[in-house]
Amino acid sequence: MRPLNCPRCPVLIFGLFLLLSVLAAGPAWGSATLYRGGNALGSVPTTSGSGSEPWVSLADTGALLGFQASAAGEELHLVRDDVRIRVVLNAVAAWKDLNLVPLYAAAFERDGRWWLDIPSALTLFQRVSGSGAGNRLRFEVDLDAPSANTPPSPQEPPAAAEAPPARSGEEEAAPEPVRERPREQPRVAEAARPLPKAGTPQPEKNKGEIRALRWSTSRERVRAVIDCNDGAEPEMRIEGGRVRVLFSGAVEAPEGLPSPYGNVTAELVRGPSGVSLVFDSKSVRVERLALDAPRRIVLDFFFESPADIRVLPAPVPEPSPVPPPVPERKVTRAPAGRKGKRLAVLDPGHGGKDPGAVANGVREKDINLGIGLALEGVLRAKGFEVVMTRRTDVYLKLQERTEIANRADADVFVSIHANSLPSLRNTAGFEIYIMALPTDKDALALAKIENREYVEEKSGGAAAVDRKTELLLRILGDMQQNNKISESTELAESLFGAGKRQGIPMRRVAQAPFFVLRGAAMPAVLLETGFVTNAKEAKLLAHPGYQRRIAEAMAAGIVDYLK
Repeated sequence: MRPLNCPRCPVLIFGLFLLLSVLAAGPAWGSATLYRGGNALGSVPTTSGSGSEPWVSLADTGALLGFQASAAGEELHLVRDDVRIRVVLNAVAAWKDLNLVPLYAAAFERDGRWWLDIPSALTLFQRVSGSGAGNRLRFEVDLDAPSANTPPSPQEPPAAAEAPPARSGEEEAAPEPVRERPREQPRVAEAARPLPKAGTPQPEKNKGEIRALRWSTSRERVRAVIDCNDGAEPEMRIEGGRVRVLFSGAVEAPEGLPSPYGNVTAELVRGPSGVSLVFDSKSVRVERLALDAPRRIVLDFFFESPADIRVLPAPVPEPSPVPPPVPERKVTRAPAGRKGKRLAVLDPGHGGKDPGAVANGVREKDINLGIGLALEGVLRAKGFEVVMTRRTDVYLKLQERTEIANRADADVFVSIHANSLPSLRNTAGFEIYIMALPTDKDALALAKIENREYVEEKSGGAAAVDRKTELLLRILGDMQQNNKISESTELAESLFGAGKRQGIPMRRVAQAPFFVLRGAAMPAVLLETGFVTNAKEAKLLAHPGYQRRIAEAMAAGIVDYLK
């Protein structure tokens, strides 16, 4: 074979080598440095994913914290000594030992690596990093790192719903926001396009005009988003918890004033040099970000805990000078077309071939049916329509139970069960569950027990139940996916209060991923009326008089909720 006689061949070969290198690099476009406190632990690869911020490699991040990573099917396992983290592909929740950790987004696999968004990665690894400022984890994105592709233009970080939340449970501290290097101020996260500092000589620039102000909150953060015109470059000064943003002008009355939060106030101040938005807060840290298309300024005020954020009551509109006479009427939750008559679907759990929990000479399926029939009688006496999923000792699949409720267009769905905890036989009390991420490992264990009838005997037994339950966790990870959660919580709290007034030993309202509640299109709760593994409580639960007492309490709670 004759050798190639081409003076440009070396150049072409080198160019081809560069092209192949770029293609092999995939979509990763930089790196980020992980810090613990003030110490840099090292750099990890980043890639582009959904949302605005880069995503980091889970295995590389774990390695900086001493974890060994191994993939096992649709899971990534990270192990360090006796600490074990399990991340499930495309799931918005992960496991740290026996505890479930909700994530902001789902992990995905690309080019042989598992990737997770930075807020989720920080949430997950902060659990194993320790507490205190010296152990606080954060990432700094290295914008100068060699990149295979041009990084995407920044987008506004995901925020919670604009309206303040009505209710939330105990939450973990929010992760440290992403910082980009180089930084001019250690307390302020720089934007892709930095804002000039007030007092610094600058060429004459368009400070812009305020169009509107938007608010949201998530965990221990309050976010203010200032909408302004394209090209606006306002001056900004941050002094502790006070932030002053100077614009050239503003619309007459920008939306979003006053602040809906008592610990972050906002005031519009007009002066000879322009219009300022002045924020005052007792926050421990303020982060800022300037974003384009459309132009807006994002301010994040961080507090020590979610409990420090105080939501102000909504302003009461002034009455009209001459209000028209309107007869007072009671608003009910009854759907249109039912002429005010409410309908409840009661679901005595288990039945037929499935006895449920068995202990101390009682079977759960018998207790559930007894309480269900008693509750039906009390509700009918109060004018309710009632549909029972079963009236006799028959077996129903879990999905059939909620299908009955949906076909009936019920106002509420109540599934009735009895609890069991063989390892702690003295545990007693009445628990009410809603369909959501589990409150704790006991709630999750209970859900796996109750979910076992979802899986046919031929499909793998307990291991299959666990897999199905963890699949359900993927659906539940984003709590906003189920718009019935808040209504179900209200129903559960109403039932809990009624039980206490009736002298029932109410234990708690909790959350767990129960399949029987998954398909309900209405507020739905699962009652665990007591523990059959507790000999004293098992005897009570089997007594018709106590079953009637529970029924009267639960009926009162349903009536209170639907008022």
